[in-house]
Amino acid sequence: MGLFIIRRVKIGKKKESNDILNSLMEYMVDKPDDLLTIDDGLMIWALHHVADKSGSEKTVSAYRGDLRKLKEYMISCNIEPLLCNVTVDLIRKFKIHFETNYDPAPQSKGRMVFSLKSVFSYLSGDDCRKIQSDPTRQLTMPRAKRMTQKESRIISRKDRKELQKRALNKGLKEFLIFELLTACGPRPEQIRLLQWPQIDPGNNIIFFPVLKRGSVPKPKITGDLMKKLMEYKKEGGGIKYVFRSREGEPMSGSQMKKIVGDVLKAPDLGICYNSRDARATVATEIGNTDGCNPKTVQIYLGHAKIESQMPYLKAEEKGLDKAAHILYYLDDVDTGIHHDPACPNEKKAGIPASDSAEDGFHKDMIKLYEMHKEGFISFNEFQQLKNDLIHLRP
Repeated sequence: MGLFIIRRVKIGKKKESNDILNSLMEYMVDKPDDLLTIDDGLMIWALHHVADKSGSEKTVSAYRGDLRKLKEYMISCNIEPLLCNVTVDLIRKFKIHFETNYDPAPQSKGRMVFSLKSVFSYLSGDDCRKIQSDPTRQLTMPRAKRMTQKESRIISRKDRKELQKRALNKGLKEFLIFELLTACGPRPEQIRLLQWPQIDPGNNIIFFPVLKRGSVPKPKITGDLMKKLMEYKKEGGGIKYVFRSREGEPMSGSQMKKIVGDVLKAPDLGICYNSRDARATVATEIGNTDGCNPKTVQIYLGHAKIESQMPYLKAEEKGLDKAAHILYYLDDVDTGIHHDPACPNEKKAGIPASDSAEDGFHKDMIKLYEMHKEGFISFNEFQQLKNDLIHLRP
């Protein structure tokens, strides 16, 4: 029963898409501009959107729904639904009507405003000129509240080994997708669109496609993983796309999403990660590796700005101890004094008892470090107070 419903939905969507394309093919503009209706305006814009911009029929379907609401509102106000009757004042009143009678969520209001502005700005533009001026020119997009993202977790070595074995048991394709996620940190969409020419077997480098503004991610992989990729190619990988559909096109987004969900979860063991966790794990491991810094993470993940990877990076307890030791308690080669921030006994740490001012500085630094370690102050506060102490150091 469930399978029948899924097939019916897919066929329905395909039929709707065909209806839109057929109506565009049959549409003819044979009216004066002052007699063009709202439906005519949508068809003129849709023809431009699909033919000139290679736009999606789904967008046309969504915009049709918003313009239908505008048409119904004009009829309820005893206004003939002609393009020439749409004024700035009418659009303002319709916006209030929409927010009052339909979904008031910022996303819904934003989509409606974007629909109206897209259609009417094109109809009033120099390339079309079906209306004299754009009645939506004063509309502004409503600001949606920034959604708080779920904090990413780090995949432990133990969990990764378990997930790795399970992915290999599922198949070579699933294993490669898991390895690319946890070793290179790309987004699932970048794996889905990955092509064989973007893989350099000689240098063990993968040039993932760019999805957002930024540089090309260029992670370097191990020779073993490259051998697995070449093995997959010989066994029937796509000619162009690495992970392809039966038609030779990229694997569908829903299929990639399902595989990513399967390879990063083991419900029977209580293991449940997502692709963002995998990306955070890669960024953190690189950032905590000797000789690497945020710039290394930026190149590896392909971020446009160095600040972009900050949400992915996590500070580890061992890293904090090591940083405190290296930066604030340097070994004194001349005196042989070794300062350990984790040591509560300053005498054991070798701090000279005769110098009370210096002794007080080290006590304050240890106390500051312990406050941060116990969570009383944030890392930024710790850095600021540390700099103040160093500045005032006798």
